[in-house]
Amino acid sequence: MKIAIRIIYIISFCAAFVTCSKKTEDPFPTDMRQTVSTDAEFEAITNEADDLVMSALTVADTPSGRVAALSDDRIACATLTFDSTANRVTGSVNVDFGTGCTDPRGNTRTGKITITWINGRWFKVGSHITTNFQNYSLNGITFATGNGATIHNVSSAVSPLTWTVESFYNLPWPDQTGSNRTMHLTRQWVKAADPMNDRIIIAQAKSASAAASGTNRYSKNFNVVITTPIEYLRSCLLSNKIHRPVKGVRTITYDTNKTVTFDFGSGVCDDSFTVSTTATTQKVTFKNNGLDVD
Repeated sequence: MKIAIRIIYIISFCAAFVTCSKKTEDPFPTDMRQTVSTDAEFEAITNEADDLVMSALTVADTPSGRVAALSDDRIACATLTFDSTANRVTGSVNVDFGTGCTDPRGNTRTGKITITWINGRWFKVGSHITTNFQNYSLNGITFATGNGATIHNVSSAVSPLTWTVESFYNLPWPDQTGSNRTMHLTRQWVKAADPMNDRIIIAQAKSASAAASGTNRYSKNFNVVITTPIEYLRSCLLSNKIHRPVKGVRTITYDTNKTVTFDFGSGVCDDSFTVSTTATTQKVTFKNNGLDVD
């Protein structure tokens, strides 16, 4: 059973910083660039995986009136299998990309994502969702066995829908390096009259000292603090190949006291963000294909 859906494509700037900056003079030391590039890539991959989970749940049981607006061409070639009890109090969704499934943007996924929920429909208060990745990979980067998330619906209104997200990911890269990260987040889906104006807002969990922490591919321990919630605007995300935040501030600390901060702006859908350290600030601008600076 194949179903084409498109929901907000929640993915960080990923390769934008890594590749677009090659044509400018690099003001950052090697260890900082390594930390930043690994963080960007890791966050892009895992955020997208979390978003695919919400896409699959949307297909399984969509809030009334929003089916047509919430299709996702990333999984048009995947096989989706659903199983649920009466009134969908409990259920599961399997998203199977098989041995290779390439989306219109050229990203190839393999393997399977299994999503289960209990305590009511996924968009209702009190529901509990778990995810599991089985040989799942994105462009050759495979999620390790045991990767996944627990997601609790703590909404107090129909909009925004609000979830707490606790997740762990360990990604082995093809070059035999690896990186891991534990995340403590809240995720809000802010609905608009026109679904194209929907927003997803990612914040650090109130009880957590960091939004994320772990070890990167260069054996550097790090933590990420979100000081201003990271915001994604659906119309902006769907109009650009590189899907990036339009608002928010996050800081990475590594090697105990080295920091770098990303400022995604004030909500305008544009082609730039600011990267700052204690010594320098650089505005990074990239084209829609994410490969070059303007």
